[in-house]
Amino acid sequence: MPRVAQKIEITKDDIKKLNAIINNEFNSKELRTRCKAILLAGEGLKNNEISDRLGVRCNSVGDWRKAWLNGGIDAITSIVKTGRPRGNGRKALNEILEKEAEIRTDAEGVKLYEASGTLMGKKQPQNTN
Repeated sequence: MPRVAQKIEITKDDIKKLNAIINNEFNSKELRTRCKAILLAGEGLKNNEISDRLGVRCNSVGDWRKAWLNGGIDAITSIVKTGRPRGNGRKALNEILEKEAEIRTDAEGVKLYEASGTLMGKKQPQNTN
């Protein structure tokens, strides 16, 4: 039997505060999305309907709903994002190349790569496409 999400009661004051957060472009996208989810939950939408509308995981909507029920607006605005931080893959790769080896050489001692990953010493194959 499917679980039924608890109903959320939102006061007029809470609606004003949530809308103020949503309309402030300086707030993170994640925070604005959580506030939108709470407003939709207050309108009676189910978690899966909210997740479809906002393009987020249904489990996340459930977590936000629980946070709201346990602590209101303070709980929603203080959620810390977990997981691996997003990063610049190219920058990280260059840092690894710099740390691993300044110069790489082939068997004849010809310099092949510098830390930037640029091929040196030998001609690069030309694409004929």
